Amino acid sequence: MSEYVSPNEAARRLGVSVDSLRRWEAAGKINAIRTPSGQRRFDMNSYVPGDKPDTKASSKKVKTTDDESTLRQIAKGIVQYAQQMQKLKLFPYPVVLQLGVEKLQAICVMQNKTQPQGIPDFLSNWAEHPIRDWTIEIDCPEEWKDVQFVEDRKPSGFCIELDGSYINEAERIQKEVMEEVFRKSAQDPNLYVDFRRLLVTNSVITKGERDIKAVLQLKPLQKS
Repeated sequence: MSEYVSPNEAARRLGVSVDSLRRWEAAGKINAIRTPSGQRRFDMNSYVPGDKPDTKASSKKVKTTDDESTLRQIAKGIVQYAQQMQKLKLFPYPVVLQLGVEKLQAICVMQNKTQPQGIPDFLSNWAEHPIRDWTIEIDCPEEWKDVQFVEDRKPSGFCIELDGSYINEAERIQKEVMEEVFRKSAQDPNLYVDFRRLLVTNSVITKGERDIKAVLQLKPLQKS
């Protein structure tokens, strides 16, 4: 039976970096899927222990390039800006997004290529296209180059995954959902049974796939 977990959780269990997991996936050493929202999930039961590098090799810290750091910074900024826009607050742009785009502009200058003319230009003319289609060469994992940061004017699954903060957010959502379930179950014990049945058929509920409001709007939870 498959056991799908987030990249960070898989990396923690196997004692390697998330980037190493992606390389293992490309080499066929571990299987992964993408959720409807575009987030990667690794199947822990598909990993073959013999494929793990020796202790000495795996203990070495995987070096992250400056370009990768810039892309992660941009991803974090886009996610923060999306959360900001949900509150109808368009300005100012998140500092981390400003810094990330400025670093990207510096890369363009060094390569003598056309640069994004500020954050609006980046979000509309760069972020909605795969990294491979950008006017510059980016030193990052090969599989990153075929994805984009923004889809349908929202952070893509890749962008959310690269940011990484959604994992802690998911824990908060889980706590809020359970507190609400327990509160309503005090009035009708059958609601808890219904909710447990939901978890059996939907073992993974994350922020990227199901907002807390959507969970609480389920018919079994509307009885109170």
